[in-house]
Amino acid sequence: IIENGPKVTKDGIDAAGKKVTNVADGNVAKGSKDAVNGGQLHTAIEDIKTTGFGLKAEDGQSVKKPLGETIDVKGDGNIKTSVDNGAIKMA
Repeated sequence: IIENGPKVTKDGIDAAGKKVTNVADGNVAKGSKDAVNGGQLHTAIEDIKTTGFGLKAEDGQSVKKPLGETIDVKGDGNIKTSVDNGAIKMA
């Protein structure tokens, strides 16, 4: 046992407020109980941001934006758009 240091016991691991470093990549998959490291977490966040969000119109055209950006909804002719209680309204 290291005084004021990390402890590994039958109840778990106490890192004594220290960082755990040089952690190998864990298995990131359904059902995995592996630990992941900062690099894997960063990659996952970037993948989600890059994938983004998209909408496709009846004419087959689509618009895609990274997460965090806004998709504009515009009316045409006599159709107006507005936001009503958190929902997009077209009338």
